[in-house]
Amino acid sequence: MAEAANLSVSITGDASGLINALATAQNALATLNSSAGKIMSEFDGKNAKINITAVDNTASGVSSARASINSLKDRTVNVTVKYNVQGMPKLADGTQYAKSGLAVVNDERGVSDPRELIEHNGRLMMFSGRDVVVPLSQGDKVYTADETKAIMNGMGIPHYASGKNNEMFEIKKADLNHYKKTNDVSPTEELRLWNELMEQFSYDSEVVKEIQEEIFASQKKIWKEEKKASETALSDYKKHSDAWIKYQVQVNDMGVDEQIESYKRQLYNYNAMVSEMVTSTAYSAEEIKEIWEDFYEYKADVDLKIGKLENEKNYAVYEKWKSDAKNWKNIRDTYNDWNETGDSHIQFYERSIERIQKMYDGGFVGWQEYSDDTMYAVLNLYNAKIEATDTLLDKQKEYINNLKEQFSSEEKALGTKWEVEDRNESKSEISHKLSIYKNAVTQKGMDTYKSLQEQMKKIKREEEMYKLQKTHTATLTSLENSYDTVEANKKYLLATIEKNGMNIEKIVKSVNFDVKNMQSVITSLFNQTISAIKSIKVSSNSYSDNRNISIRGDSRDILNALQNRVGLAVSYGNYN
Repeated sequence: MAEAANLSVSITGDASGLINALATAQNALATLNSSAGKIMSEFDGKNAKINITAVDNTASGVSSARASINSLKDRTVNVTVKYNVQGMPKLADGTQYAKSGLAVVNDERGVSDPRELIEHNGRLMMFSGRDVVVPLSQGDKVYTADETKAIMNGMGIPHYASGKNNEMFEIKKADLNHYKKTNDVSPTEELRLWNELMEQFSYDSEVVKEIQEEIFASQKKIWKEEKKASETALSDYKKHSDAWIKYQVQVNDMGVDEQIESYKRQLYNYNAMVSEMVTSTAYSAEEIKEIWEDFYEYKADVDLKIGKLENEKNYAVYEKWKSDAKNWKNIRDTYNDWNETGDSHIQFYERSIERIQKMYDGGFVGWQEYSDDTMYAVLNLYNAKIEATDTLLDKQKEYINNLKEQFSSEEKALGTKWEVEDRNESKSEISHKLSIYKNAVTQKGMDTYKSLQEQMKKIKREEEMYKLQKTHTATLTSLENSYDTVEANKKYLLATIEKNGMNIEKIVKSVNFDVKNMQSVITSLFNQTISAIKSIKVSSNSYSDNRNISIRGDSRDILNALQNRVGLAVSYGNYN
């Protein structure tokens, strides 16, 4: 015997075969309470409490149920007996000859279907559930769960033959499948229904396995729907955000800066959505890898759009500067007021080269345009310097021409002087002759004297004119030869000036101011250039006609002359 406890008995069987069992149960219900005192004494007075009733206190209805059952041909009868007791015989191992009284059946552990057959007076009975308390008559046989299963299979019972040995579960499952076919059941609702069946049939391990499979299948459907919803949300976000930016650009004239910020927000939000999706949805490692690969592909596309917009923005700045620079040059050229504005073509192109470099370093212009524009500015700078050199040469040519005119004027003046002197002499001679002839002795003496005087005068004049013309001719010849040499090699003159750290513009300005006083400087510069040309070494570096020029000699005299006479700030150095 043991302490009192709650035990339940459920009896199931064919109506025709269970009439006697029902009668036995009815008799038990009628007599057990009257025998309570006797049972209590059998429990050794261990505070046991016995309370035997029909299910829902329907003991009084058992008699009428028995009468009704007799009129039924093929029905299943369930009788439940609740008995608060513990320690009664347990027949998991079966018995060939039971004692009269209550016993626990269906109590075998480790089997999916613990039901045990009971043979009573040549008839078989079976009870549903585990640990069922049943009243047995003396001599009843109780078969184990394995023996029961073998007997049922041998008798060809369908559910046993197929291994599905829980009739109630099969009924519930059929009802659920029918409900699914006739209603729009979501995977979430289907999961809920299977969980309810799991709670109801958790005692049956075989049924539990099947329900677990269905639960997992329902969960996979839920995951599939969640994945589809997430992927649709991502796709819709990309489509709608791109469409929104396009609309803002076309309709509201969205600027480049606003477009860049919009794409950055789009990328940030998309990243957040992907991160949330992979953490809140059941994805495999391979699926997560594919999702992030798609994200980085999308990110690369957005970054490319942002990069193009930034290049467009930067290029607009560069183009604006080029336009402003071009306009500035056109205005200066039109009004020819470079000097008035303190600017020049050389300074303009030097600034342009520097600005183009800064623009390229700052990412405002691409390599090709940077290279083209730099080359264009360098060539124009070279031409501007050549033009400045031409100006210097033109000034020198102008000086030579002026000097020619001066010499010619001097010669004419001397000729005029001689003419005056001749006239004066002629006048004096005539006057003298008049005075002589007034007192003349012989004609021959007077003619001889006069002839000698005329010859001497002519010789002296010719000699004086020769000396003057010789000096003038030598000076002009030297200047013209120097000019012609430098004119033919003016790029070397420019190279010589720049190699010695001189500024062609300042030289030209000084010449414009006082060309006469600059002659010693120009002459020295020309002589040094001519000397350098004779020993110059030119080596071609590439097809672009860049040249390395080496000049032998010391140009300190040129530098000194420029510094002393022009006031230029120059640096000394040997260029060999």
